[in-house]
Amino acid sequence: MAFFEKNKKFKLKNIFSAGRLLGFFKKITRTGNLDSDANKLFKGFSLFGDNSDESMDRNLICNIDPRSVVVEQYRNLRNQILSEVRVHNYKIFSVTSSVRGEGKTTISANLAISFAANPDVSVVVIDADMRSPSIHRFFGVSQEGGLSEVLEGNAEFEDSLKETFSDNIKILSAGEKPSSPPELLSLPRMVKLIEDLRRDENIDFVIIDTPPVIPATDPRVVAEIADTTIFVTKANSTGKELIAHSFSLLGKSEILGVVRSEERRVGKECRSRWSPYH
Repeated sequence: MAFFEKNKKFKLKNIFSAGRLLGFFKKITRTGNLDSDANKLFKGFSLFGDNSDESMDRNLICNIDPRSVVVEQYRNLRNQILSEVRVHNYKIFSVTSSVRGEGKTTISANLAISFAANPDVSVVVIDADMRSPSIHRFFGVSQEGGLSEVLEGNAEFEDSLKETFSDNIKILSAGEKPSSPPELLSLPRMVKLIEDLRRDENIDFVIIDTPPVIPATDPRVVAEIADTTIFVTKANSTGKELIAHSFSLLGKSEILGVVRSEERRVGKECRSRWSPYH
């Protein structure tokens, strides 16, 4: 599937929704006019429900009643992505947004939990936001001994993976903040790490949480080596100009789709309430 063609046109495959926007799936063909294409993202959104009492910020869905609308939204998101996986064999997902505060890390964490609801699916979550890491806080693991140490050659990947409340979710935290994250992510070790994960038959999905694309070059580096990128926007907040600029910065990298999220903190601890949902 070509998202960037010789005539500088590419297809933005899907728009997903999570948070208070439910059950939305749409295909958009990019025309090359960034303003026009970003404007399309704000037309035709279909709301199948509204859940003003259970919106999400830094909250894991295992904290919520599995019958709730929020959890069902993530099931929908997961199933929409899996439908693309079955066709295109995606395994390595990068996740980014335009700017901070749009819910990208919440989406990364909860998407991992949604995948891992199937006990036969193994998920690795990598915190590549070494400037402002937070994946470790979501899953209650240490930030130390993570991606930066692996890429600097001071630690092995397998030894750096951290166990979580779910047997089939493992975390590679960000590690100590390096002096130049983009240069570290551009090292051959990062390319080799992704290639090794792509070949590892014991890992089904890899989700890489990256910084926002406008203030940092890091996500562009990761997007080039991932299979595809999930782009997160915040409902009623992310403007068309930000989206258009973000798409231009991502250049030729493949964008699987756009997730629109609405956030609000509702909890932190999952360990005592973890149970796969179906």
